[in-house]
This record gives sequence, structure tokens and C-alpha cells, in this order.
Amino acid sequence: MARFTLHAVAPNQSGIVAAVTQALADIGCNLEDSRMYLLHGQFSIVLVLEAPDVSNGYVIEEALAPLLEELALQLFVRPIAEQAHEERLGDLVFVSVHGADHPGTVARIARAVAAAGGNIVDLVGHVVLEGGDAPSQLEFTAVLERASVPGLRSTLDALGSELDMRCEVREEALRP
Repeated sequence: MARFTLHAVAPNQSGIVAAVTQALADIGCNLEDSRMYLLHGQFSIVLVLEAPDVSNGYVIEEALAPLLEELALQLFVRPIAEQAHEERLGDLVFVSVHGADHPGTVARIARAVAAAGGNIVDLVGHVVLEGGDAPSQLEFTAVLERASVPGLRSTLDALGSELDMRCEVREEALRP
């Protein structure tokens, strides 16, 4: 079964999701995973597609070609190598960061998570453009061994003090 990732971005407007998903359905694609979101007026789409009747990404790009001009859509399609889904090798850890916005904050926190042996699997960030006590808000989800959480917490507490940010680490054990 062929699988592809599709990444698309267009200026936000009504009908983007309907047009893109209809074009994909018309060629027999099924959405396995999806993330769609609005960032500073740009609507972004990231999909994993199951495409039983598609031999290469050009077929998908061709199906979406009419939307490139109509929606000012930019598009990238790439095949996914046939492999088993990876097993999760740890517990889910949620990291929330709130405070002053600084260049490099995401990189520093990501390095701390990686140094603790964690793998970031989701990241959402937002900078509040006007007022508020927490102009920068970040939410990370990582897979991390439970034994590494106290060290990560300590590292992020020190980093938070240095950057005038509040860092919170929450665990969700999904393994027995």
C-alpha cells in the first residue's frame, strides 16, 4: 500500500479543506493522519495519505494542480517508505513554557529534551502580539523514559529562571 506525506500552505480562505480533501478522495486517497492549522493568516495542512491506486506523488500533485492557482496553494508531496509503525518507547511527557519571548527558546528546550533522551512528537507555539503576562506560549509533547523526567524537570527549571519563563513538566503514563 503506497503512503505519502502531503504538505500544503495557502492564504486562509473558506473552502481549502473541502477542495483539498475532495481532490484527494477523487483519486482514492484516504487520510490516515492529519494536522491542519492557521498560522499568521496562512492555512497549513500536513497529511499522511494511504493511496492504494497511486504509484507516485506526481499523481497526487496533478490532482491538486487546479487548486494551486485557485487557492494560491503551495504543495509538497513525498512518498513514505513501507515500514511498520514505530513502537513508543517511553511515557508521554508534556512540557508547557510561558513567559518572555526570546530567540532560540525552542532550540534550547528541544536540546534539553533530547539530552534527557526524549523525542519531541508534537510542538505548538504562539507569541501573543499585544499585552498579556505570557507573551510566548509553547506546548511540547515528548516520549521519554519515566526515570529521565526528574532530570528534565531540573534542567527546565534552571532554563526557565534564566529566560524569565515558567516551565512545567507533566507526565502521562500509558505503559503498564
